[in-house]
Amino acid sequence: MHYWSANRSHLRTFTSNEIAPGAKENFARGAGWRYGLILGVSFVLAGWGWDAWQLASASAELPWVKLLIAGVTLIPLAIAAGWFAGRVYPSFVIGLFAWIGSGAVGGFIAGHLPFEVMGTFAGIFDPAVRGVNIFPFTAEGQFLTGAAMLIGVLAAFPIMLLQALSTDWAWDRSTADNRLTRGAWAMLFIALPLGLGLGALDNAATNSLSAPLWLTNQVIQVALTTPPNLDTSKMPTDEMLVYIAGLPWRDKITRRFAEHLADYDPSTFQQSAIDVVFDDGTLLRCTVVQYARYVAGCYDLAAAYRAALPAFIRSGTAECSDCTIEIQPPAAVWQARNGREFGETVRVTVAHHSDGVVIARAENAAGKSVECRFVGASPVRLDECQ
Repeated sequence: MHYWSANRSHLRTFTSNEIAPGAKENFARGAGWRYGLILGVSFVLAGWGWDAWQLASASAELPWVKLLIAGVTLIPLAIAAGWFAGRVYPSFVIGLFAWIGSGAVGGFIAGHLPFEVMGTFAGIFDPAVRGVNIFPFTAEGQFLTGAAMLIGVLAAFPIMLLQALSTDWAWDRSTADNRLTRGAWAMLFIALPLGLGLGALDNAATNSLSAPLWLTNQVIQVALTTPPNLDTSKMPTDEMLVYIAGLPWRDKITRRFAEHLADYDPSTFQQSAIDVVFDDGTLLRCTVVQYARYVAGCYDLAAAYRAALPAFIRSGTAECSDCTIEIQPPAAVWQARNGREFGETVRVTVAHHSDGVVIARAENAAGKSVECRFVGASPVRLDECQ
């Protein structure tokens, strides 16, 4: 481990021609992984830290997970690239290829993180969503991933250039026995603005699924904190749209709630469905349109399923006034075998909800029950019953 020198007289005063062979190369290796650490941490914080904070403020489900996964994958990747580039010092080209590879892999991880990675993580901890592709990787996701990878590859040159310069400058400010001083550390922190900038770019390319959650939270907060009779003609358009969206649901909104991304338009992300579960059991599904510009409307999802499930058990069809329900083959098979025997449903409750996956439980007069899984929003898929 390098230590700071408290005595500036210990700083090196000789030229590179006077140093022991290999000393600067060894120094470059240690400086390299530190440079990668600074770059990686700043990149992750800018790319997912602000997003996580906003999601937590919006009471979104598992707001810190993407930040955690990005941290344990991308920071070690940056450290490894910085270490390797330092190890091959003074070869600029070989180090550049290390950062090109790191940028491509990092962009690939960043692009897939909101989709399969989050879906897999949710399935590990929640059996209800296990085996369900809740966040499908779409053509738009492929485009965003390609953009993130391109950003990573193009950034390799300035990253490597700054590493070479900061290593030389840190070396000039190190002690005579090759230890880092405060000034040497400051030179390595030249990576900080670059990491923050790249993280902000990556966030702009991949946060399409977070923005609808922020907007829905804004609608709820406005409904909680403003009177119901304001003159909307004097409001700016965006403010008016937020205010109007919450008016029909003011009597159902409570201060404690959790938001879930239920579904999204796979082609453009222009439209999303956000489920809001309130602490009194109210479950609203809101449609967010035009790239999270406004909330088109909400409906009581629990009430919709309370009406749809008994009809499905009885007849094999399910209708929803605010949504379209598609019966999947496993559910149809169950109904054909068990619907007549189950008889009339006397009670339907929402037993579980997570990421657009709703488990609804139906009970008959004899106390027999069945649980059916509804997935997504546009359309809703009645997946299976058991």
